[in-house]
Amino acid sequence: MKQKKSVFLVGNTGPFKIVALLLVLLLAGCGSTNSPAPTPTPSIPFSRIDLGIPADALNSPATGPVNDTTVMHVVLFFKVNQSQQQQLQKISGQGQNLEKQANSIGISDSAFQQVKNYLGIENVSLTLSKLHTSVAVDAKAKTIATLFQTHFVYHKYKAQDQLLSLLTQQEHMTVFVASGDCAAFTDQIYGSLSVSFPASDPYAVAVGGTMLQTDQQGNRVDETVWSDGSDPTQCNNAWGSGGGNSTFFQQPSFQTGQGVNNDASRGFRQVPDVSAVAYNLPVYFNGQWQPVGGTSAATPIWAAGMALVNQAMIKRYQVFFYGPTAVYYAANHAGRLSPYYDVTQGSNLAFNATPGWDFASGFGTPNLVDFYNVLTAATNKQ
Repeated sequence: MKQKKSVFLVGNTGPFKIVALLLVLLLAGCGSTNSPAPTPTPSIPFSRIDLGIPADALNSPATGPVNDTTVMHVVLFFKVNQSQQQQLQKISGQGQNLEKQANSIGISDSAFQQVKNYLGIENVSLTLSKLHTSVAVDAKAKTIATLFQTHFVYHKYKAQDQLLSLLTQQEHMTVFVASGDCAAFTDQIYGSLSVSFPASDPYAVAVGGTMLQTDQQGNRVDETVWSDGSDPTQCNNAWGSGGGNSTFFQQPSFQTGQGVNNDASRGFRQVPDVSAVAYNLPVYFNGQWQPVGGTSAATPIWAAGMALVNQAMIKRYQVFFYGPTAVYYAANHAGRLSPYYDVTQGSNLAFNATPGWDFASGFGTPNLVDFYNVLTAATNKQ
């Protein structure tokens, strides 16, 4: 699915002057190939309107141009003066057919047809509002940029990253985030390596998924990475445990441990950090037990486990641990303990599970008793 961008433009001069300038621009491009080069048209005047976008976002640095083929949605508003607004209110109060008055209120049918004729060659979709006071344009970024004498860029704005930073560093919370259910291909294109945000944020703990087998007594028998590549044509949140390299966040200093630096490492944030069961989980809902799955089901397992560990730590030592650094501390200071059940079987359709940390399951699934004991040992050293 192509991503749409939305832009809203408003003219700031007299009534319909922006319409006239727009038509001059459009009609300058029309005509036979034998016609002389048209006289350069004046720039279209625009005015800023407050859309509630944070100032930090507006002033954030550009990271690159929007691809020319990206489909954009633009709404062009034609300015209506006070007398026309009063006429509009009068018509509305009388309950008349507003469409009959549209040509006198906004852009005329003939002018709109000229716009359509020009833009039609670029496979542009236009929708004229009922009162002819605005036109919605759906077209490729290159067409829109040429039409409105501008260019479009992506901006680097980490609002959610700042929120996660606040929760972790100021509120001392641990934010667990599902790594995604499209295996190593979060963009849902099979074979296209990509990871999910905010799971890839350095202030989040990314949780992947596994399939666990137990015996009749509930003892662990086998555990593999959750994945299913039987239908590569569509993900439908069924390809499995998300994992891979971020292309945005650099690898944080805390991300160390056995297996972290490997042949697939690129110097960026790597996910997931840990995993939990994500397949065939029994949930009691609407009066009956039902199986559920996915990394969104695995993530609360870690959240609940961390809460229980910290509850015990606070009761006994009046301290608690938080953030992804706690996850890596436990892995790197385990000694003879095993804070995680290391998953070494299966893959996320691109990366294999290996001893230690891996792109398919992170450090593994929770062994909370040992996880607690590792953190307890750290408390006793202080």
